[in-house]
Amino acid sequence: MATLDLSTVNQYPYIKRVSITDTAQKILLPVTATKITFGSVQSLYFTNIGDDGDDFGGTITDFGFVPANNLFTLHLETGRQSNRDILIGVQSGTGDLCLIIEKDR
Repeated sequence: MATLDLSTVNQYPYIKRVSITDTAQKILLPVTATKITFGSVQSLYFTNIGDDGDDFGGTITDFGFVPANNLFTLHLETGRQSNRDILIGVQSGTGDLCLIIEKDR
């Protein structure tokens, strides 16, 4: 799986639907974004520690989860300490990720 580079997005809100698998899909986020919301019909795992294609529960041991048919909002830090990538995968099989990137005014 290749890294999804959304770092140049500059219109908000930005809504993206992506097909993903049970391995980590790395997504690069824009510097100006302040919040991302994501979810799926399938249950998800997410983290910011690891690499594209890593296995949740294997290579990636520290991660959160989102139950099926739910959205989760993550507020992003701004400045030098901010992390601008996230890794997301479905808990099993394949699925579609709904990603909403926003910027506070």
